[in-house]
Amino acid sequence: MREREAKIYFPTSEVFKLVIAFIQKRFSRVLLTVSGVTLSIAFYTTLVLTATVSRVMGSEAGTLKEYYIWMLILSVLVAGAGIMNSIFMAVAERTREIGTMKCLGALYRHILEIFLIESALLGFIGGLLGYIVGIFATVALTAKTLGAMAIFKIPGGSMLAVFARAEAISVGLSVLAAAYPAYRAAKLDPAEALRFVI
Repeated sequence: MREREAKIYFPTSEVFKLVIAFIQKRFSRVLLTVSGVTLSIAFYTTLVLTATVSRVMGSEAGTLKEYYIWMLILSVLVAGAGIMNSIFMAVAERTREIGTMKCLGALYRHILEIFLIESALLGFIGGLLGYIVGIFATVALTAKTLGAMAIFKIPGGSMLAVFARAEAISVGLSVLAAAYPAYRAAKLDPAEALRFVI
C-alpha cells in the first residue's frame, strides 16, 4: 500500500484547477456561501473598527458591548452552517466524479485536499469582501458622530491586524465547517459512488 501511495502524485496546481472548475459550475451556490461569510466578517470588521475609531477619537463608546459579541458569535455560527451545507451539497453533486477520481487512482488525501482547498478559497474571498464592506460600514456609522475621515486616524498596524484576524476567522471557519463533509467525501467507496444518483 505504501508503494502505491508513493507513486501517485497529484500536483497542487491541478487541485486548484479542479477547485476553480467546480466553483464555476456551482457559481450561484458559491455566491450564497461567500455572501454568508462576507456578512459575518463585515459585521466583525465593523464592530472592531468602530470601537477602535471611537477609542482613538477619545469617545466613551470605545469598547465592544457584550450583546455585540454575542451577535457576532451567532453570525459566525450561521456562516459556518452555510459553509457546511454548501460542502455537503457539493459532495452530493460530485459523488460520481469522486468515484471516477478514486477509480483513476485518487487517494483519500487527494479528495480531502480538493474540498478543503475549495472551502479555504471561499473563506478567503468572503473574508476579503467582508473586510472591505466592513470598512465602508464603519465610515458610514462613524461619519455622523466622529466625521467621515475618522477611520483614517486608526494606525495602519491596527487596520492590518483587523484584516489578518478577519481572514483567519473566515478561512479557519470555512475549513473547520468543511472538514466533516470533506472527510465523508474522501471515505466514499468508488463502486458505490459511481452508482450514486441524485
